[in-house]
Amino acid sequence: MFCRRLVGGLCALFLFVSNAGAKESFYSKTEVTVIPETESVSPTSPLQVMVKIKPKNDWHIYWNNPGDTGIPTVVNLQTDFGRVILRRQSSPKYFLQHNIITQYAYDSPAYWLFEIIPDENKKWQVGQHITLALEASWQACRDECLDEKINDEIVLPVSYQAVQGTNWEKERLKAQHSFPRQTIKGIFFIQDDKIFMRFPRFDSNSKKLHLIPNEKDILIDKTISQVHVSDDYFYITASFYDEALLGESFEGVLTDNKHSTRLFLHKTETPFPLPVEEEKSLTQFLVMAFLGGLILNLMPCIFPILFIKAMHLINSAYSRQKVSSEALLYFCGVLFCFIFAAVLLWLLQSGGAKIGWGFQLQSPVFVFILLVMFFIIGLMFLDVIHFNVSVFNRLAETSVRNTKLNAFLTGLFAVLIASPCSAPFMGAAIGYSITQPFYIYLPIFIALGIGYALPFTLIGLFPHQLARFLPKPGAWMNLLKKIFAIPVFLTCIWLGWILYHQISPSAPTEQVDSALEWETFSPAKLKDLQSRKQSVFIDFTAKWCLTCLVNEQTALSSVKFRRLVKEKNIALLKADWTNKDADITAALATYQRNSVPLYVYYNGQDKEPIILPQLLTPQILGKYLR
Repeated sequence: MFCRRLVGGLCALFLFVSNAGAKESFYSKTEVTVIPETESVSPTSPLQVMVKIKPKNDWHIYWNNPGDTGIPTVVNLQTDFGRVILRRQSSPKYFLQHNIITQYAYDSPAYWLFEIIPDENKKWQVGQHITLALEASWQACRDECLDEKINDEIVLPVSYQAVQGTNWEKERLKAQHSFPRQTIKGIFFIQDDKIFMRFPRFDSNSKKLHLIPNEKDILIDKTISQVHVSDDYFYITASFYDEALLGESFEGVLTDNKHSTRLFLHKTETPFPLPVEEEKSLTQFLVMAFLGGLILNLMPCIFPILFIKAMHLINSAYSRQKVSSEALLYFCGVLFCFIFAAVLLWLLQSGGAKIGWGFQLQSPVFVFILLVMFFIIGLMFLDVIHFNVSVFNRLAETSVRNTKLNAFLTGLFAVLIASPCSAPFMGAAIGYSITQPFYIYLPIFIALGIGYALPFTLIGLFPHQLARFLPKPGAWMNLLKKIFAIPVFLTCIWLGWILYHQISPSAPTEQVDSALEWETFSPAKLKDLQSRKQSVFIDFTAKWCLTCLVNEQTALSSVKFRRLVKEKNIALLKADWTNKDADITAALATYQRNSVPLYVYYNGQDKEPIILPQLLTPQILGKYLR
């Protein structure tokens, strides 16, 4: 690697063209070319010069604002001929790596167009020469990143009859396609920690537009940024990581990765009316609730039970009509239970109760009932016990007399066993619902219930079609039941662990990581840390929250998180919601949430918090803990 870079540097050093009108330097990952408009210079006429940097073999280089990672590309041109002005620059492309990291970069040739205005105080004579000095640096990345730079010169003769360079027109046309097509001016204002932008509508595919700020220290939160279209205007609502950098104006680029537009916005103190977005926002959260319901089926305390029931349903001797009716009754049972939970939560919260999703698990009695139920289910999976008339058989087996009642109760039972679980997307959707009127609150829970009930219902509606892809009934089903008993008994151990901490106030509180010092959350403690400009990370968690426990083991115990805490001097607060706690419930409400997990970060500079995703990885922590 060192030898290749050394050869590239020697080529750049000895490749010198004085009169050819262009200079090209070769690197292992990029090619750099200086392209003057003419092969000679008129002493009284402006001179245009382009600098072209071409990444090779799927490598890329970064724009002025590289995004979440990377080093900006810097191109400077100096000359003794006169004043140098950067007129235009190729627009970058928007890249989203691993659905987390945003990058603004070039993976194809990028151009910088300079104009040189002759110095009126200098009198150039024919036969003299001017010098163009290029200084540029960039980072080339693919599987690895290499820092490269160039410091070089080309010399052009002075002539009253300048001849256009042979490659100028061809390269100019290529560069023209990469430059922004137009410049749009508009206004913006800041309110409620968001920036609202408005500018005249132009011809573009608005669904693919990405807003890229010029300043490398201004990063747009991509989870909030969105484009709305009206008859006359484009609207963009965005949240910035550092609003202090905005000032009185904003410059950036709008791109769909094919064409781009320059954007200049001036700040206004008078807010302009915004387009109605409630319907779209509701639709978005309904989809999130639906997806959260689907994912609930995959939780280890739910999947084994529903899978076994689904296999019995597919391989049963029932008529298709009977199986379909039972599937629909199961669907109704699930939906009824979610609607009941929504109404109950709404009434309790309206009455002043400080509770949220999962509040029932804060009751030791409820946790004990769940523990007994899962223990009996585990024994049934092992065929240790059999009930012919008990309620558990009616809820857990399909071959009983009153199958219609059984199907409906199975739906209720499925929601009951799902109550210890919280899936991705659920927290944001339910958190959004608590700030809305009841006619929006209720559809969120209905969407959650539909997502949860749908997989098993589809199996019941189309059992014969699914049976074609499954092996015939046999001994393997009994073996599978015994294997699935393992996660059921692990759930029992987990519930017993929760119960122990609920009925034993003196039970020791485990550290997420012995190398980290977590303090107990309190509003007063948070306020004190903020007053001292201290960075703070808050973990809202509970021992009955499976997602919380997974995040603690995979992300909050990682070496990267420990390093970030040390480097950023981050204070760690743990808000354990295993038992009822009015302060924690009230704190969750300030972030428009009523469930866990929730991860909140204050960077010590901004007053407003940064809300992290529900599912954490070390990479996500590195992105948000700036």
